[in-house]
Amino acid sequence: MTLFVPFAFSVKGRHGRLRNTKALLHGVLFAAIALAIFSPWMIKNVIWKGNPLYPLYDSVFQGGKPAAKVTGSPSPADQPTAVLDHFSFRKYAYGDSPLEIALIPVRIFYQGRDNNPKYFDGVLNLYLLILPLVWLAMSGRKAWDFRTGEFYLAAFAGLYFLFVFFRIDMRIRWIAPIIPPLVILSVLGLHKVVNALATVSGRNLAMGAGLGLALLLVTALSLNLRYLVHQFAEVTPLAYISGRISRADYISRHRPAYPVHAYANRHLPRDAVILGLFLGNRRYYSDRRLVFNHYLLKDALTGNAPGGFSSGRLRQQGITHILLRQDLFEKWVQDNFSAPELEALVRFFKNEITLLTSNSGYYLYELNYGNGGVTQRPTAKG
Repeated sequence: MTLFVPFAFSVKGRHGRLRNTKALLHGVLFAAIALAIFSPWMIKNVIWKGNPLYPLYDSVFQGGKPAAKVTGSPSPADQPTAVLDHFSFRKYAYGDSPLEIALIPVRIFYQGRDNNPKYFDGVLNLYLLILPLVWLAMSGRKAWDFRTGEFYLAAFAGLYFLFVFFRIDMRIRWIAPIIPPLVILSVLGLHKVVNALATVSGRNLAMGAGLGLALLLVTALSLNLRYLVHQFAEVTPLAYISGRISRADYISRHRPAYPVHAYANRHLPRDAVILGLFLGNRRYYSDRRLVFNHYLLKDALTGNAPGGFSSGRLRQQGITHILLRQDLFEKWVQDNFSAPELEALVRFFKNEITLLTSNSGYYLYELNYGNGGVTQRPTAKG
């Protein structure tokens, strides 16, 4: 949007060097205002995580200094590796046909479901697609006039969506920045419909058109109202806002891994490095370093990493603890481990690690001392 601003100003202003200077100044002013609005979140992220844009560009703001030596086979989370592109992933993981993949730009507006990545992990209103298209159709050539603000709203929404669509597997949260422009274009589309109906002649026809418009509005708003009621029932924000439950209890209700992270933050040493398995790459609540690389564990079990016992191999990679989600971990083991590897895994869990705490299917383990022996240091239990 910042790059659009000087371009928009330059095509409206007078010719000459002064026009270009003013165009650049307007771009700088727009960026400053946008950053000022965003600054509370950046300040919070600097205080909590040392990175104003967390979780983006963490290596840049943290100076690229690793907290511990962690090597091993590459994984999507830590090192580049050959993986399926997101279109192929949807084909094999979700069974989407090429037509279904091509129709994602339409499907996201009516098929979205919360907490379901197959259906874009979020919900949009279908009228955010219909009404901007109405505006586009009824505006004709004016919709493509780059001297109007509406053009830049539509251009931003379209280009941003295409960037996300071709860059990563679609989630509603990735395209959230286009929702405000779509809302504005929806209102403009509705305004054009109202103006068109105002020219309808004939009492019965005008009454029918008015009822149709009212039905459209009620339907569109009822979709939002139904979702809002569902969200309040699921998120229960008033329980926390009113002080009936604490922050920790509220987060734990919605993020079962939080009590395990809280335990690790209280009891593990500052230099602890936790191997996170099937946590959705979520680091936010952890004050200890989390490494997401399930290949490290498999390498340690199969002997592809140097060392004696499996725990010893992991310690040579800098790992001191393991935090995993049980159900997804078991499915991964069943799908990827051979019989000898399963035997090694059983020995590993029996002799080489100690359970520290757990909650709702999330387990935190400590690697034993002595390269896999049963000698352990005392640990706090909670």
